Amino acid sequence: MPQSGFEDGFTVASSGSLDTWVREVFPKVPGAIEGYIYDQLKLVIKDFFKRTKAWRTVLGPFTILADDGTIALNPTGANSNVIQVISVTKNGTPMVPSSITDAPRILITQRSSKTPSRYFVEPYDIIHMLPIPTLDVEDFLVVAALTPRLRDDNRIDQWIIDMHYESILAGILQRLYNEPGKVYTNAGQAEYWGKKYRSELARARSIAAQNYKEGPQPWAFPTWSR
Repeated sequence: MPQSGFEDGFTVASSGSLDTWVREVFPKVPGAIEGYIYDQLKLVIKDFFKRTKAWRTVLGPFTILADDGTIALNPTGANSNVIQVISVTKNGTPMVPSSITDAPRILITQRSSKTPSRYFVEPYDIIHMLPIPTLDVEDFLVVAALTPRLRDDNRIDQWIIDMHYESILAGILQRLYNEPGKVYTNAGQAEYWGKKYRSELARARSIAAQNYKEGPQPWAFPTWSR
């Protein structure tokens, strides 16, 4: 019974690719409500991408308006939201990331500029250019980390299933087995899958930071299995 969000009760809706995980998880947690598994799965997916920044995309090109100097990234579409700005470029040239504490100094010392050279993000999806341009400026591209939106269709790209299926499976099993007082509660299984999930989080953060260019590594037993 696929779910479309965190409604009161469970409403039948299309959830597309989330079915891939639920079909495997459901037999492993006897007594669990199928709709509840969907909602818990969405929380795991959101947690996974929030902590790893592994789902990335290029947004733009954007035009910065004169005397404004901002880019509002969210919403990016029906299925995803930006959770972090990774980088900003202008015509292929990287902009210098700054912080909100530097903004007053930069605005005072560089009052007039046709092209910004720095930016800061507040709170996580609105980019503020520094100094604020006096003319419209085009061709800004943003590399951003995404997470699925919870109250919409919840379809996610196929590559996410292909690359992170086992990671998210470990996360949902840990979450369910760790619930107290359920028929399917199992402390041993929760610990096992929790170790695997944490190991997968570290791996996903590493390969995402390398733009998925994972180099050869010496083989060893995974730490979560010890």
